[in-house]
Amino acid sequence: MSSIAQLVFPPLPQPSLGRWPANIQAAHRTIKKVHNQALYVLQSDSFLDPTWVSFHIEALASTALPILEALLPSSASHEDEPLPQEWLVGVARLIGQAVQDLQDVAQVVNMCEWQEVSIPGS
Repeated sequence: MSSIAQLVFPPLPQPSLGRWPANIQAAHRTIKKVHNQALYVLQSDSFLDPTWVSFHIEALASTALPILEALLPSSASHEDEPLPQEWLVGVARLIGQAVQDLQDVAQVVNMCEWQEVSIPGS
């Protein structure tokens, strides 16, 4: 159904020393959770409510993307090791694809709802 249905959210890359700070781990968990919820919607075979689809588009745009932006090297503390650029770009593309796929689903769902509307006297 959707191109994102085959994609798995990537784990954090291995840091050069030790472990990633707790804030980076928490950010990863939050972005992954929002993404996985969008995946669930995209893989759902049941009837989709347009409001539900819109909610997940908004969650990706207003939660996942700002957190991802905060992980960019220019936003991160100078004391912290920055996440690799290729990982950040990959996650941004994954989120963008999820939004695109959800928008495609929303368009189909809205079209189906519109076709089911009956106007009295027509």
